[in-house]
Amino acid sequence: MFQKQFIFRRLPVFLAITMIFMGVNQGYTQVSDVLTDIMNSQFKHYEVVNQENINTADLEFSPAIYDSSVVFLANGRRISGMSRAEAKKYFKLFVSAINEDGSLTSEQPIQAFRSDYNEGPLCFSHDGQEVYFTKNIKIDEPNGSTRLNLSIFYSQKVNDHWTEPIELLKAAGDVSFCHPAVSSDGQKLYFSSNMGGGYGKYDIYYIRKVDGNWSDPVNLGPEVNTDGNELFSTLLSDNLLAYSANIVGGLGGYDIYVAQMAGGNVLNRIHLDQPVNSEADDIGLVVAPGNRYAYFSSSRSGGRGQDDIYLLKSLPAERPVETNQLVVVIDSARLQRLQGINCIVKTIDGQQVSNGETNKNGEWITPLMSGKSYLLKVTSTKHLPFSTPFICGAKVQVKLVPLPCITLSGVTLDQETNQHLTGAEIRWVNNCGEREVSTLADSSGYFNLCLPQGCSGMLIGTKKGYSMVRIQVNALVDDLTLNVNFSKQMLSIVKEPIKKNSKLILENIYFDFNESTIRPATDRELKELVILMNQYPEMRIRIIAHTDSRGEAKFNLTLSLKRALEIKKYLIAKGIDESRMETEGRGESQLRNRCKDGVNCTEEEHQYNRRVEIQILEK
Repeated sequence: MFQKQFIFRRLPVFLAITMIFMGVNQGYTQVSDVLTDIMNSQFKHYEVVNQENINTADLEFSPAIYDSSVVFLANGRRISGMSRAEAKKYFKLFVSAINEDGSLTSEQPIQAFRSDYNEGPLCFSHDGQEVYFTKNIKIDEPNGSTRLNLSIFYSQKVNDHWTEPIELLKAAGDVSFCHPAVSSDGQKLYFSSNMGGGYGKYDIYYIRKVDGNWSDPVNLGPEVNTDGNELFSTLLSDNLLAYSANIVGGLGGYDIYVAQMAGGNVLNRIHLDQPVNSEADDIGLVVAPGNRYAYFSSSRSGGRGQDDIYLLKSLPAERPVETNQLVVVIDSARLQRLQGINCIVKTIDGQQVSNGETNKNGEWITPLMSGKSYLLKVTSTKHLPFSTPFICGAKVQVKLVPLPCITLSGVTLDQETNQHLTGAEIRWVNNCGEREVSTLADSSGYFNLCLPQGCSGMLIGTKKGYSMVRIQVNALVDDLTLNVNFSKQMLSIVKEPIKKNSKLILENIYFDFNESTIRPATDRELKELVILMNQYPEMRIRIIAHTDSRGEAKFNLTLSLKRALEIKKYLIAKGIDESRMETEGRGESQLRNRCKDGVNCTEEEHQYNRRVEIQILEK
């Protein structure tokens, strides 16, 4: 296999040099039967045909499409000006026309990009005016020996001639760059490299044009790259990247995978079934214009040589039958099924067949012809648009990538003191059908929420001891910063401003006669006292309990202290720190009415004397 020859066994002096050759005027987003079936791994009605017109006992591999032809690499051909040994040693470019049935005619050598060493297939821009290619560069070693590394070069067509190539990605040390594949708009270039910081040996990276300049390489991530090798990348469309990898779980050697992408993210990775993949090495999958045929190379048994080029073509289709097709749509970030998502199904030639929206379970069902290929387009105001080919009857699950979120940030404040509040809960309830989002203000009172773009809603703030805050927010189109001002909760026990040495009178805490136990359902004022102490975290109090005059004075003094301690115990159970409270019992020494010893009074009059005072020691 080509890559193993370059990097491992067969040609150790020449690292892998292969690129995809994207045809001039090729429609990169065009979808047809073969591409649909590749994406669904539906090969039941396909056959793989060895292209005997071009395959030999030597190596033919890495096919690429150019107009209505296939360009490929091969060795062992007799070429004018080359000895037999050189022809055997170096790989050169050849082109073969595609017949109506997909078979390839005998090849012709390509002279335009002839080099002293190995050549590789070319990667053209969509308009055919730019080319990216891998090229051997000669490295002189300190010991006087030489070796060949790989760099990626760029050239532009001016007046029907190619300019002097510019080294775009330059090899350095043991690091090489190979296998470029350019997007249809020319703004993104995929390639393989063994640079440091990857997941394995050779990983797939991409660079992007920003203001006319190429960015630094970005690793495509663990959804594609592994601890093995990922090589021979080709773009079947702008959101479908085919490549080969030698990872665990394949059928053997290098297998072909297809990564489905959206918005720069890899949504999933598909391992193609037989007959595309085999127990041997399989690389370089490309789809011909019109998407009737696909080509790839393989070292599988039964071929004519070491690596051969194969045609993937469909057998005559069976008559379809109408059936209900299920489509499931989920959010790729939250893995949550999405309701109300617009779905459109079109035929391969672009005619709309049906449309509708997903139900509350994220499902949409539409009648289609079983076994027939279609194109599904899914749109949402909160997600990136998505399209995929599929075959009716196959499982269709769409993972939508959320749009970049709008940042809603701010600070939580005490409206009275303007102090920042810690630990306030901030909730976002929107009007777009999305789930509620919440966070807690940090130790400095700041909060930050990431919200769907274009949604209006309600910002709700809650904190112990404070009234709930509600702020209506219009549709979010830009980042928004605001203050959330909390007002202390109004309390019936507070009759005047809180200040040092002031007293609160708790009139309605009821104790049974001669008892220190608080009567059930009479703790409303104590609940307010808890709120007050949460509003003022530094507040310290003295709990002063009074009794009526009935009973011995000494007994009442002890009883009042027990009642003060009972209230302290209640507050501790509600989370108030013990160090913030003192207790005092005054018995019957400070009666508020005439009901002294020996005076006949009603129960209500005696109850008036059984009270609790809260003295503010520190605010």
